[in-house]
Amino acid sequence: MLTDALRMVSLSDTGMVRDLNEDSVTLRPELGVAVLADGMGGYNAGEVASSMAVSTVADGLVQNWTS
Repeated sequence: MLTDALRMVSLSDTGMVRDLNEDSVTLRPELGVAVLADGMGGYNAGEVASSMAVSTVADGLVQNWTS
């Protein structure tokens, strides 16, 4: 029996311009999915927006693919 394996890692960097990293990522190796949202480039609550986008998409995938 052949079993596929998937190893996922993530790394994000603030860079040299911003003080805050607004990017968000979630890894769901059990689904073979990585969801990434770029930050809002310094707008208010950009990190909140990217985090909400990632969790909404990931939760929707889990609900639809595992039910």
